[in-house]
Formats: sequence, structure tokens, C-alpha cells
Amino acid sequence: MRGRIMIDPLAVLTSSGVVVPDLAAASPADLPYSVSTPDLVSSAVDDALTVLADAAHRGLRDSLPPSLRTRLTEVADDLDRAGLRRASGLVRAFTEKPAPASWLAAHLRVLVTAERR
Repeated sequence: MRGRIMIDPLAVLTSSGVVVPDLAAASPADLPYSVSTPDLVSSAVDDALTVLADAAHRGLRDSLPPSLRTRLTEVADDLDRAGLRRASGLVRAFTEKPAPASWLAAHLRVLVTAERR
């Protein structure tokens, strides 16, 4: 717009009046390097979901191979250490007596736990 003054307002109207913030020019700075580690609950829940999905992928009507039983037992122990005793018990129940119903109970419990964390 030629011939007009253009002003970008840079103030805030508060209950005590107009306040003009003192904005300093930004200077780039490197962010500190950090490594995050998952907490015990998240790690146990994620591992349980992975192992239960693997069990479903292999088939729920056949007997579980020894390696999968070992992984399920480890996952149940991890859930128990994380304080998720109900989920741990359901994973153990599926490990001891594999069936679609026991898998579903364990999977739903762990899935809901994952959503609520």
C-alpha cells in the first residue's frame, strides 16, 4: 500500500494497561544431547503386546512352541515386576492353557493398559 504507514502492533493489553514486551533477537543455540529410556511399565506393556501378537500370528489353536512359552513367561514376569499383576496373571493363564479365549483376555487387558498409560 503505497503512501500509507504500516505498523505491526507489538503490545498486549492487560488489566493494568498496555504492555510492550521486550523482545530480544534470538540467537541460535545447540540443544543438549539426551537419551531417553522407556520406563518399566511402558517397556513391559510394549513387550507383552509384541509377544501376544506373535502368538496370534503363529496360531492360537496349536500348542505353543517352547521358545514362545519362554517369551510369554518372561513377559508375565516383567508385567508383574511393573505392578501389572492382573495383566501378568492373564498372560500366565494363556501360557499355561493356550486358547483363543485366554489369548483374547490377556491381549485386551494389555491393550487397555497400553491405552491408559
